[in-house]
Amino acid sequence: MSVHDLDVHPFHLDIACAALDDLRVRLERSRFATPTPGPPGQAGISPHYLRELVDYWLGRFDWRQAQARINAFPQFTADVGGVRMHFVYQRSPSAGAPTVVVLHGWPYTFVEMLPLAVALPEADVVVPSLPDSAFPPSPTATLRPAKRSLRPCTSW
Repeated sequence: MSVHDLDVHPFHLDIACAALDDLRVRLERSRFATPTPGPPGQAGISPHYLRELVDYWLGRFDWRQAQARINAFPQFTADVGGVRMHFVYQRSPSAGAPTVVVLHGWPYTFVEMLPLAVALPEADVVVPSLPDSAFPPSPTATLRPAKRSLRPCTSW
């Protein structure tokens, strides 16, 4: 299978207002545990840190601005080996440029890898979202054994 055999579709991130409103309501209803004795992080995330994070999401994070930054990159989806994949494909202006595939790992997403697409203008850069990490729906079948899990990577 080559990339030319894939059924590729443009992708544009557009989170519904209702989903963002629902998230706001759930964040506003957050309840925080009482701090436990001992060093921070020993018994889970610090309630103080978690409260700061929720406050950031409620008051300072601008989802629409973040969505616009993500949508500035050309994004696509394709069925690769039976798995729906989301990916950014930043083409180089140079004809015949090599392709570089930039992968992320847990707990990160493709978004943290986007600066590399900008930093490598001499290459075609592909930044896939690994299954179950951002926009592709969860796989309906196990991606193991390893031979099957590598199949999507060989298609780029």
